[in-house]
Amino acid sequence: MRVKVCDDLFNISSRIKNVDRSYYIVFNTNLGVYEVHSTMQKNNSFCFTVGDRLDYYAIVKAQKTSIKRLKNIIKNIDKNNIEIEERANKEISYKIRTNLRNCLGLY
Repeated sequence: MRVKVCDDLFNISSRIKNVDRSYYIVFNTNLGVYEVHSTMQKNNSFCFTVGDRLDYYAIVKAQKTSIKRLKNIIKNIDKNNIEIEERANKEISYKIRTNLRNCLGLY
């Protein structure tokens, strides 16, 4: 069962709306964790899990994953993908050189 959190000790539930007005917090009683949901998501409102405590970390995580940062998030993903591809290319190149040297007897 999920229970909507309307008020909490540190006002996290209201402060998270400063990041995105569509966000709201629920407590998942089955898992014992707090979750952030969004009214903007049609089929599944779940955004991310905060953990078993409702603290400043929820706001930080909301800021990092906010749609407002979408361009920055995509840029970081693209940069990471390029680095992975470059590492893979270097590894393939190294294996080709090594195998060629072994085949030609150039140890």
